[in-house]
Amino acid sequence: MDDFFEQINPKAITARINVDIARTAHREAINSGLEDEVFKAVTNMIISLMDQTIVAANHVEERLEFLRTVGDSYPNFSRDLGATDLMADNALANSELAMEQMKKAVADAEDWKRRARNVAGGNN
Repeated sequence: MDDFFEQINPKAITARINVDIARTAHREAINSGLEDEVFKAVTNMIISLMDQTIVAANHVEERLEFLRTVGDSYPNFSRDLGATDLMADNALANSELAMEQMKKAVADAEDWKRRARNVAGGNN
C-alpha cells in the first residue's frame, strides 16, 4: 500500500514544481518588459491552467492523507486510490503543458520584441 502512496505523491510535488517554474518564467518576462496585450491574453489562459493544476495537486495530497488515515479498511479505498492516481497523472500532465506553453509564450514575446526593435531601428 505504501508503494502506491510513494508513486502518487511525487506526481503532485512535481506538478507544483513545474507550475513554480512557469510562474517564474512569467514573472521574469514581465520584469524584463515583455508584457503587452497579446502576452497578457496568451498567458492568462496558461495562468488559469496553472491555478487549476495547483488545486488538483492540493486535492491529490488531501486525498492521499485521507486514504492513509482510513487505510484499506475503507470500502472504497482501491477505487479512491485509483482515482487519486489518475488525478495526479492529470495534474502532472497539465503542469508540463503549462510549463511548455509559458516557455513558448515568453520566447514568442522575446522574438516579437526583437523584431519590433529591428523595424524601429531600420534593420528589416
